[in-house]
Amino acid sequence: MIGHYWSTGITVRWEKHPYTGEIKVCPYLEFYDDGWCDDASTQGKLTIRYWVPALTAALATLMADAQRLGIIFNYKDTVPWLYVEGDGKSPDVYLPANWKKELQFQARRLGWRTYS
Repeated sequence: MIGHYWSTGITVRWEKHPYTGEIKVCPYLEFYDDGWCDDASTQGKLTIRYWVPALTAALATLMADAQRLGIIFNYKDTVPWLYVEGDGKSPDVYLPANWKKELQFQARRLGWRTYS
């Protein structure tokens, strides 16, 4: 690793079970090191293993593991973001009707930014 591992935020994926209608989430983050344009620069992806019904719990688990791995979210004093897969514009990505309000609630709770 060169320097620190950092991430700009967390991306949330939702799915709706085709038979039960149950809605679950599986957030993930992508992280990078400081090795800009170096041959030894590394990156990775950290995700929740299973789809779960509670976004708050999934985010807490993901953030705790990221912290244990030394991944920094406020790298160079930037405010991290909560993203949604496809930025809310992809017709191929399932989003619940309240996705934006849910992300706004979570972003306020964390002190992060998200879609307005």
